[in-house]
Amino acid sequence: MKTKIAEIIFTVPAPQSRVWDLLGPALLNSPLGLEKIEVLDENHVRAEARMKFVFLTLPMKILVIFEELVAPERMGVELQARALGGFIRLDQKIQFTLHPLNENETEIRCESFAEEGTPVFFPFLIWMARSKSETTFGGIEETLKRLA
Repeated sequence: MKTKIAEIIFTVPAPQSRVWDLLGPALLNSPLGLEKIEVLDENHVRAEARMKFVFLTLPMKILVIFEELVAPERMGVELQARALGGFIRLDQKIQFTLHPLNENETEIRCESFAEEGTPVFFPFLIWMARSKSETTFGGIEETLKRLA
């Protein structure tokens, strides 16, 4: 089951190639709340985050996989989030599409989809992921505009 979580479109005052170069670092430095970031290789990053779950704050293990890199047009990222030894899980796909408007402006479309999650908690996880995605996309937009 694929559920759309969030979408945002914005323009960055920079050439497409410059925005592409800044996109990966902007994602990893966004307000995802990632801690203990470990770069495994050029396409895999492991991290931890804290997730508020009802009245508890749970440590969550995150695997970030940069799975589709079509420079400088498209970046596909998979986030695999696990808590309580995998009892609570959510897999997300995030797609960034860069479209040059002219030599000095680039439009970016950020989309987030839930791919799979713990069935009994899925509605709650979608709500949490939507909130986190919107905050993250806003942080990416802010970072890209600041660094461009």
